Amino acid sequence: MTEQKKSNHESGQQKKPIALAVVLVLLVISLIFVIMYASKSIGYQQEIQVATGKEIVEHFKALDKELAYADQSVEHLIARADSWNEDTAVVSLHAGYVIEDINLSLAALLSIGEEIDAARFKGLTEEEWTSWTAKQYDLLQQLSTSDAIAAGQTEDLKQLQTNIQQMQSIVQQFNFKLEGNRNAMIRLAAGFDWTDIAEQLQGVVQ
Repeated sequence: MTEQKKSNHESGQQKKPIALAVVLVLLVISLIFVIMYASKSIGYQQEIQVATGKEIVEHFKALDKELAYADQSVEHLIARADSWNEDTAVVSLHAGYVIEDINLSLAALLSIGEEIDAARFKGLTEEEWTSWTAKQYDLLQQLSTSDAIAAGQTEDLKQLQTNIQQMQSIVQQFNFKLEGNRNAMIRLAAGFDWTDIAEQLQGVVQ
């Protein structure tokens, strides 16, 4: 009887290390899966951030190009105010479309900014900007169907050029050299290095 108890005791002692080893193996496997899942999740989030950063850069590049074209077009219109002709009217028509493109590019930036920091961009509604855009578009459309330009319209064009040049100067504050840098794209997606520029752009027409 004593020998049987001794045998059972020894058997129980042998089972304990085996059970402990199994538990440890299961814990290690669980930790590996948790780490793998966390790594994939972080990687996926970073890819989204990189994509957002690239989108921000593209909007700034579009703004830079659109503003340059708008500036040249309005400069041409002002220079030809006393000698309005069909070619100048066509330039005015296309300039109106560019103003709309500028509006879309800035609206896209403000939308991204609102997703990143809704509190900061709460006051930056699109209403004033859209109203300004509509006013400039209407002016350019009127000129595209006119045979001549009135003195008041020349002054409106000069004010438009002033606004465009202000926006150009602000857009140039953006560091276009960030393009292609993965870490920089992640920073942009977090709201760094560009949201203050977007606020300044909105301020031009406020």
